[in-house]
Amino acid sequence: MLLKEFNNYWTPVDNPNNDATTASRGSVTDAGVAILGKNDELTVAINNKADVDSLAGVKADDHYTQQQRAVIDAAQDNRETYWDAFGPIIGEWFYEGYQQDASGNVPLSKTGKLLNDMVDYIPVTGAKHGFNYPRPSLNTAEGDAIDRSANGENDLKGLAPALALKRAPGFHDDFRNVDRGNGYGGLVASESFPSGHTMAFYTSGLTLAAMMPEFAPQITARAAEGGNNRIVLGVHYPLDVIGGRIVGEASAAGRLNDDVFYKQVFKPAQQELRDYLTKRGQEAGYGNTLDEIIANTKANTTNGYKDLDTDSVATEQVTDVKSAVNVYTQRLTYGFAPVSDTTQPARVPAGAEALLRTVFPTLNADQRREVLARTEIKSGYPLDSTSDGWQRLNLAAAFSSKVTIDDKGNVVSVEPGQQAQVVVKQTTPNGGNNNSAGNNNANGNNSDNGANGGAATEPGNGNHKATATNGKLSDTGADANGLAVMTMLFLAAGAMLTAANRMRRR
Repeated sequence: MLLKEFNNYWTPVDNPNNDATTASRGSVTDAGVAILGKNDELTVAINNKADVDSLAGVKADDHYTQQQRAVIDAAQDNRETYWDAFGPIIGEWFYEGYQQDASGNVPLSKTGKLLNDMVDYIPVTGAKHGFNYPRPSLNTAEGDAIDRSANGENDLKGLAPALALKRAPGFHDDFRNVDRGNGYGGLVASESFPSGHTMAFYTSGLTLAAMMPEFAPQITARAAEGGNNRIVLGVHYPLDVIGGRIVGEASAAGRLNDDVFYKQVFKPAQQELRDYLTKRGQEAGYGNTLDEIIANTKANTTNGYKDLDTDSVATEQVTDVKSAVNVYTQRLTYGFAPVSDTTQPARVPAGAEALLRTVFPTLNADQRREVLARTEIKSGYPLDSTSDGWQRLNLAAAFSSKVTIDDKGNVVSVEPGQQAQVVVKQTTPNGGNNNSAGNNNANGNNSDNGANGGAATEPGNGNHKATATNGKLSDTGADANGLAVMTMLFLAAGAMLTAANRMRRR
């Protein structure tokens, strides 16, 4: 049960039938006072900072304030969330690809279906009912705050029954010329942990990152921003977002580890997207190959994804790969102090290497696992103990690493925050050239599967070997055991769900 640690902090009232009279009921444990108190503090700080910035007209990008971006993300539309991960030029092509063209066709129909279908692979509604944790105390439309103590039924151990949160208003989107509703309907009364929207951002986002490995760090950072925007709206706490990420990572890895799915569903959609963006770039005169188009639009360097908001957790504006990795890393722990030993050996979840299969196609599964081991954060942060290692993964760092291996296949070094590449260092006498670069290529014609930038924030376990293994897999992906890995991941995350509750996530 990947999120079981949350029960150390909150004891839920059993509500197997999702009865409204016992929904969002339970009590804070003694150990939970500090953790859930910090949860409250961070929620208020992030929400209030966004409100102040919005009132002051501070923009997160060229078009929207942070509150407005959060309202857009609440609609859970992948093209609305992820278009700007590609920068303003390629991003607009991605956005337009979801619309009918002059012939009545939708150019990115396979892409759109794949990303949408990923979301419900491991739903979290049943987990919400099981943990039964109340939402943050949102102000209602009438201005009254919802009382998290449930009129005294919940023992909050002295935590405030109501948090001073601000609602983001709906707005007219001048850039897209549409009206945006604020998306709060029905949320106040539903359970909070884990965040279903965040799970969806990660399952879709990590799949999109695998389709476009050149932008994997940016897309992953945009997924993290999407999760954070649930706090901006005041509808989730940071621990909800961390929990949603854990399930989202496991879900995406389970799908990408399934060779049948990978070949029959993922690859055709990936080819569709890459061919479409290449065609648009050729028509616009940016080059003939996707490599040239990305370079000439500067889409993964100086004219790429940006998030100019800062707060007490994300202390740096995102303007390039290095800053994207830094902010992503900060949001892995949300400033919580460790709750257990921080010196445990690296622990890479079984099957997690599938998330790197297009970013580093020339590496085998064990080598990819080593990349994940060397970039993961330290152990011991909240929700780590039962996460099977998913909480520790720093995918933005892994996606942006220069990986050096020796001529025997041993990983010598992993350096995050730059162009994703593999360098083979000859160590045997008379072995030829001292260094030769191994290109990473999603489709066989692309040598620039990464973006330039400086070093990422230092990972916590940079010198540790991966301790969890799942057998030798083929260099190009999962072998016949892929379906078993997928099933294992599904059961590990799905143990917290009830089969009768596969409802739409919130």
